[in-house]
Amino acid sequence: MPDMYGKKPGEKMWSDFKKTSEQPPQQPVRSASGTLPPIVQPLIVVPFSSQMQPLYPNDEVPFPYDDFADDGYDDFDERTVAEPVSGKKDKKVHTKREAKNINVGGVFAFLFGLIAIALVAVSYFVNIEYLNVTEGASALAVMIAAVKDITGEGLGDIMTRLFPLGLIVGSLFTVLTFIASVFSFKGKYPIVGKVFAVLALIGAALALAMVFVNKMTVSYGAYALPAVIILMAISALAAKRRA
Repeated sequence: MPDMYGKKPGEKMWSDFKKTSEQPPQQPVRSASGTLPPIVQPLIVVPFSSQMQPLYPNDEVPFPYDDFADDGYDDFDERTVAEPVSGKKDKKVHTKREAKNINVGGVFAFLFGLIAIALVAVSYFVNIEYLNVTEGASALAVMIAAVKDITGEGLGDIMTRLFPLGLIVGSLFTVLTFIASVFSFKGKYPIVGKVFAVLALIGAALALAMVFVNKMTVSYGAYALPAVIILMAISALAAKRRA
């Protein structure tokens, strides 16, 4: 039977639903240590390659790089136009190879040979006391006089002839060594040039030795010319034979 409110047994009234909805929310269950359980938040991972990665819209057409330049991205222009590092390395390697191909010994032999020839020629045409090998006589004048004496009178006193003969041999093969050095700047030094350098070295050393042996009264040119010829010969002998 319905009660005094007209409710049948087992039937809920509106007030019962209202009371149920007005109940306070259930508090979260705390753990034994008094801390709340961890809350799991979703982790969103966005694939990202670089700042300048082209964008792909729905129609699968890549975003053009030119638009970045039009919008005023000067840094992008500089990175795009910049020369690659590999090109600079190639230039450095090429420069080093060219430097290695230069025959340094041939270059120095050429320079010392040029100085020796200049000393002989200048001292003959220009009367410079310091360039003469003897008092008032240049190296070329001494060699010409010695050739005339040997042609007319023979060797005579060999000890007095060794000094001009040394100058003749040294100067002659200096010219030949100089010519051989011209063609060896960027290649191997010819073996014939080394032979000429040895003969020039022997002639210059002989002339220089006779100055001290005969106790000759000479000028500075008698020391300078043999010394330059010896330096030229050493440079030619030290020049590399392989390119």
